[in-house]
Amino acid sequence: MHVLKKPLLFIFSIILFVGNTAFAQAEFIEVECNQTLSLFTFMEAAAQGRATSISYTEYIMEHLGADKNFMSLVEEFGTLEFQYDMKWEEYPKMRHGGVTAKDLLWISLSQAESIEDFSQRFYGAIPMHLHSKLIKLLKAGKPYFEELVWNPQQENIQKMVDNLSAYKPQIEELFLKVSKFYGVEWDQSIPFTVQLYPVPLERGMTTAIPKGNALICAFLSENEKEHLGVLGIAIHEMCHIIYSQQTVKMQNEMDSLFNAHPSAFAQKAYNYLDEGLATALGNGWAYREVHGVLDTSQWYNHDYINDYAHAMFDDVVNYVDGGQTMDENFIHQAIQTFGETFPNANREVLGLLNQVMLFVNAKDQEQQMFIPNLFINKFNARGIWMASPMDDPEGEEMFETKAVSKIFIIEDRKEEAYALMKAKYPTFTRPPVKVNAFLYTFMDEVSGSMIFVAEVQAMKQLENLLNQLSELEFIDPGTLLVYSSSDK
Repeated sequence: MHVLKKPLLFIFSIILFVGNTAFAQAEFIEVECNQTLSLFTFMEAAAQGRATSISYTEYIMEHLGADKNFMSLVEEFGTLEFQYDMKWEEYPKMRHGGVTAKDLLWISLSQAESIEDFSQRFYGAIPMHLHSKLIKLLKAGKPYFEELVWNPQQENIQKMVDNLSAYKPQIEELFLKVSKFYGVEWDQSIPFTVQLYPVPLERGMTTAIPKGNALICAFLSENEKEHLGVLGIAIHEMCHIIYSQQTVKMQNEMDSLFNAHPSAFAQKAYNYLDEGLATALGNGWAYREVHGVLDTSQWYNHDYINDYAHAMFDDVVNYVDGGQTMDENFIHQAIQTFGETFPNANREVLGLLNQVMLFVNAKDQEQQMFIPNLFINKFNARGIWMASPMDDPEGEEMFETKAVSKIFIIEDRKEEAYALMKAKYPTFTRPPVKVNAFLYTFMDEVSGSMIFVAEVQAMKQLENLLNQLSELEFIDPGTLLVYSSSDK
């Protein structure tokens, strides 16, 4: 078995509110709470799926964790795999061109009127035996969901839909201005849909997932003012959706500008551009448009993204308010701004591990799937690619990707792994260490990437090495970390 994962992008947005202005036709923006989508998120949270609300998981476990029949369903649900992918070959690889089966699942759920309708829409995206298992589990989980969440929360759900729907004209006005900035001519016959699902709490963590033309957004259904927070999330996340819909021509032109720029910070600026712009627009510009004052608090719970958004805010505002589309001058200024704001970005662990490419030789291909979560939890990684085994031909282009850290995790086929690294990086020399497990770094001058080599006897040793790495603020080529058996 081999695994090649498309970017695993996990975005947990804690964003601000957006309120009033007036304009436009309201029908282009839709606000809904879909029972079938809500049922899936209930099962996904119970199974502690990626990008789900921890608060929701804890609530479900508090009420149903002792139910053996339900927990059996959850365990089986957790085995479902949706990371089959379809690549858009003509798009630049740094723009994540393509979709996974999980993307298609979210889009199908957002349009479905029932489990049966979802089943019809989703046929063919995953193997039939997995499709049948998914539908069976959704049907089996539905009574639990209806009793615990859906039926008791009907009044709050309707109130939320009504409250947020009142802002549809304002959302549309902002949407159209942002689309102009990004250079996207959105076909208004295709609605932008805010798909809500309830988390029956007054306080807690929520998540939002932009997919296709839909923002899939959790909301705290016991919180009377939750619509204000969701409104802010909607503006931020719609920026991601619009950015992803730039034409292939525009994406390739932007890609070329970043790749050709001589600055050592060009690729880092590129990596953070999507999130930085969404924050500057959603949490900065849109907030000011609505409230008349700029929010002076933190805009995003990630230092690089928050600081980058603040630093390029004035340039963004000048373009949006002037009705201009981002161009070469804007990109060059964004690169300069990033370098001035983060002069140590190429040494800071947080900056180096924002996006990572993992090359893995593991003894057990199934157990390796915990690795992406380690980088998310320890380094707040927001873009993760993984090739396993590391010589998988489909991962070949990952070696040449500029200024994105490469992590080689070697548990199995060690001599083959080192031979591959030597072929790809001729200046690499295998560290002469005789220890149980270690992590070593070196710089590939050709791609401008920091390379991390983690050799372990067993995958459980990897977390120990990453714990040590997470305690460092800066890291340089030639750093050696050695496994410590005392780590608990």
